Formats: sequence, C-alpha cells, structure tokens
Amino acid sequence: MEEGEFYSIEGFMLEYTGEDHYTVSVEFEQADTAGHHQANKEVQILSIDPENTEEKFEITVNGAVGNTYQVKFINPKHDPTNRRSILMHDSGVIVDTDAAWRVRRQIVNYFYSIWGSNVEVVKVNYDADDIETTDSSLVVKTVYTVTVLRQINGPSFTTASIVMVSGDTVNVAIGAPIQQSTPPLSGAF
Repeated sequence: MEEGEFYSIEGFMLEYTGEDHYTVSVEFEQADTAGHHQANKEVQILSIDPENTEEKFEITVNGAVGNTYQVKFINPKHDPTNRRSILMHDSGVIVDTDAAWRVRRQIVNYFYSIWGSNVEVVKVNYDADDIETTDSSLVVKTVYTVTVLRQINGPSFTTASIVMVSGDTVNVAIGAPIQQSTPPLSGAF
C-alpha cells in the first residue's frame, strides 16, 4: 500500500451457524501513538475480494416411477477417536419424483450438522433426447443439482451412495462433486 492513497473495501459476511466471524484491524508502527486503539483519527479501508465457488454435485433419477430412496453420506471429517464424531449420515426418505425443495429438506441435515451449511437444490427434467423439458409426459431423466452454500476445505463427503427403500430397480445415482468449493479464507490479514 502507498501512503496517501485510499483503497476501497467492501465486506460481506454470511452467518450460518453462529461460529463465523468477521474482523478488521489495523496495526500502527509508530512509537508515539497514545496507546488507545482510536488514538489516530483517520479512515481505514481494507479489501479482500476472493473468487468464491461453491461445491456442486448431482443426483440423477432415470425413469421415475415413485420409488423411494435415501442418500448415505460418508463424512470426511470423521474422527474415530471422538465417539461423538459422525461417520455416516442417512438422509430422510426421498421419492424419485420429489420436487427440489423436498429433496433439499431430506439431505440438508447432513450439511448443517457436519459443515454448518445450507444447501440449494435445483431440479431439471430431460426428455429421451436429453433435452430439458417441462412437459411431465416426456420426462425420462431428472437431475437434481445440489449446491453447498459455504466454502469448505475439500469435498463435503468422502463417498455418497443411494440406498433404495422401495421399488424393484435402482433408478437413482449420485456422483462425486462436479465442482469443488474454493477453500475459505484463513490466516491473519
């Protein structure tokens, strides 16, 4: 930074679980400062503008017929020496024809409990030619794209699998994240 120059700073803080914080501080390197943290009356501006990318993964349903399933998440933060550490988490029961908000409601507890994060779920239907459609009579495939709404270090799950609750065929699949999260900011700035 250069003396006499102003630097614009914009801060944006998202509070998810009560453990997040946002701090801005300035250290002066002059010996005659009066000892009070506001002894120098001047405008201080700080800026950190990272590129934020959220993790995304997909749940794909082929030929939805009303089967029910659960998603089993394996927690990458599991600590076997801590008896309160969760290794596996089963979602609530999901119907393969559910709306996006219902799928979100059944999986969000894992993300809240492990990552302190909410998730967003977007549902897109496709026809036999793999073209997006809103005509329910043409739907042969549905893709739910799940976005983890917090920057995290590494993937939000080690593995995830589908456990069919009802139905004769396994028509649901979940893949590894298609987009990784940028790591959260850390350190002393």
